[in-house]
Amino acid sequence: GIDCSGLSQLYFKTLGINLPRDAKDQQRLGTPIEFKEIQQDDLVFFQNVSGNITHVAIALNATEVIHASGRVRIDPLIDGNIWNEELQEITHSFHSACRML
Repeated sequence: GIDCSGLSQLYFKTLGINLPRDAKDQQRLGTPIEFKEIQQDDLVFFQNVSGNITHVAIALNATEVIHASGRVRIDPLIDGNIWNEELQEITHSFHSACRML
């Protein structure tokens, strides 16, 4: 299996960019962008109830991300949050986004 930060780390390695292992550390490297600016290949970060970054996803476009949550999956963003169609609920709450490329 693979976790969320491992997926983003592996993906960006294929593009010649070395990312740290943890999502919170990956967030510190990129150029911060507003949610409305998200485009393909941007990293989108999600937080727990304490506001700590606990999850990362790779934007496919402004409305969908690919991420690892139980398995590698593509899910829509609803107001920046990840919507899990199978569970019919928001599973990850938006924290921030950054551009690596």
